[in-house]
Amino acid sequence: MRARVGLSRVGWMVILLIALAAALALWWGLDSSPTGTASQQTVTVALGDVSAEVQAPGQITPRYQTTVYTKNGGIVSQLLAKAGQEVEKGQVLVRFDTSALQTQVASLRTQVTAAEANLRDLQNGSRSAEVRLAQDGIRQAELETAQARRSLSLAQADYRLGAIPAQQVEVARAALQRAQGNLESARLKALQATQSQVLSLSGARAQLEAARAQLKSLNEQIATSVVRSPIKGSIIEVQVAEGQAVAPASMVVQVADLSSWIVQSRVAESDLPKLELGMPVTVVVSALGDTEYEGKIIQIGQVQKFRDPLYFYQVDALMQFEEVPTGLTPGLSTTATFVTDEAIGVPLLPVGTLKSKGSKTVVEVRTAQGVREVEVQTGLDDGTSVEIRKGLKAGDVVVIPPPPGSAQPSAPGGLGGIIKF
Repeated sequence: MRARVGLSRVGWMVILLIALAAALALWWGLDSSPTGTASQQTVTVALGDVSAEVQAPGQITPRYQTTVYTKNGGIVSQLLAKAGQEVEKGQVLVRFDTSALQTQVASLRTQVTAAEANLRDLQNGSRSAEVRLAQDGIRQAELETAQARRSLSLAQADYRLGAIPAQQVEVARAALQRAQGNLESARLKALQATQSQVLSLSGARAQLEAARAQLKSLNEQIATSVVRSPIKGSIIEVQVAEGQAVAPASMVVQVADLSSWIVQSRVAESDLPKLELGMPVTVVVSALGDTEYEGKIIQIGQVQKFRDPLYFYQVDALMQFEEVPTGLTPGLSTTATFVTDEAIGVPLLPVGTLKSKGSKTVVEVRTAQGVREVEVQTGLDDGTSVEIRKGLKAGDVVVIPPPPGSAQPSAPGGLGGIIKF
């Protein structure tokens, strides 16, 4: 009787242990489901978008901006521009004092008038007394020469007839030679007088041209003493004040068209081949918060030095504002993000789920049968998510590897492991 009772108690203990083992096995199976546990987290492959990007610092500036310089300088007599003022093309911004120039202009106009009158007199054929006397001398010498030539001819005829001696013929010949010499001398004087008159004409023209050139120069200085806006836009900087003495070639104002803006970004040489004209860009202006503005590349410039020993390429992006943001001013720092490639509606995983195994990239996939290792082919990644091109599909559950250095969870080894036998 006792033996039967003892056997009964042992039987109940065996049954109890089997039931406990079954319960623990069931609990372990639930813990190994795709939903994961606190010690082994999972993530589900989902469809989404991912892009490859290049980020570059820079600054924003008006697309059309010009600096106006004074040509000749002077004293500012009137300042009609102030920062923030909207102006039209050709609008007067600054006037310089021209009183001294106006005095010089009046004096030069008098000189020009006198030089013009002198030149007119010379061009109208009014000859000097020296020229007239020289020409009268030529006519008189020509008459004397003709008379001496006739006298010599008569003397030679009388000598042949024996009416006069040979000595009188020589006297007549000598008189002709003197008359011819006088004629040559008169012609030389006339030539000299004419040349002198020509030189007078040349001098008069030169004098008139010089006076006119000086007058033109003064008028140009007066014209440039009025500074006008070269474009329609807004005054963003004024460098002069009324009464100020300004040196030649000094900056006066800066004018910009604030309706059109560009971002000038500094792009590293290694990133430059990834960019192309027309590529979209997203810009954040640091002073305006985290708002993102859209634009597109319009120019890829030449290499420039940023600061020793760094070099960069300037890339200009035209901003596409629906409305220019309040507070936007030239020179604000920016961060431009250029989207160089993108994948839309593709399977995505966190970058941290990937593991390297030799030359392969693998992940651990949880199924109803347990965890298995799967090789995957990846595509684009943005540093957070990565495109899975091959090996997984949307809905697959992937185990997130524990952080480096943490303890790896170990599965219990059979029933003995569960009940600690």
